[in-house]
Amino acid sequence: MKTSWRRRLRRSSLGLLQYLPNPCVSRLMWWTQAKFLVAVAVVAFRQNEVLLLRHSYRTRHPWGVVTGYVGYGETLEEAGIREFYEETGYRLAEAAALALVDLRFVGRHHLEAVYRVRSNLDLGQGLGPSSDGEIERGTWQAVDRLPEDLLPDQRRLIFLADRARNASANTTPLP
Repeated sequence: MKTSWRRRLRRSSLGLLQYLPNPCVSRLMWWTQAKFLVAVAVVAFRQNEVLLLRHSYRTRHPWGVVTGYVGYGETLEEAGIREFYEETGYRLAEAAALALVDLRFVGRHHLEAVYRVRSNLDLGQGLGPSSDGEIERGTWQAVDRLPEDLLPDQRRLIFLADRARNASANTTPLP
């Protein structure tokens, strides 16, 4: 049985790795493997309203939910809690405050975890600007009357989170 030249090359190159020092192998693996941006989105509700933030750096679609990138060494939940605090000034108690709604690829190398805040929040009528200037203000908006200039893919995220919230409200805990 003949083996293909690709298979022979793969076997021989993998065999060479055992003779290289570990730092070289690590560097080679880093250069040859796909890299991902990992982000989180957090959707918060108050009764039948969703928390929307007006982002200062997005001019075409300024409205959206809490979003941000996962930092090195952070879990997805930790990143969600940190981003929620940075953008709203409100500190969620713990990672259990978040429920995973969706995990999706936004682009070829961009993974996004979508969470909803488990309990209804009451942060007052609205939020002021964030300390870093990223958020101009926040407001509660009825889920069925989302603004036209909402970031397009976030409309779907809000509906997914709302459906998950309603489904969890209608289930009874196991005995």
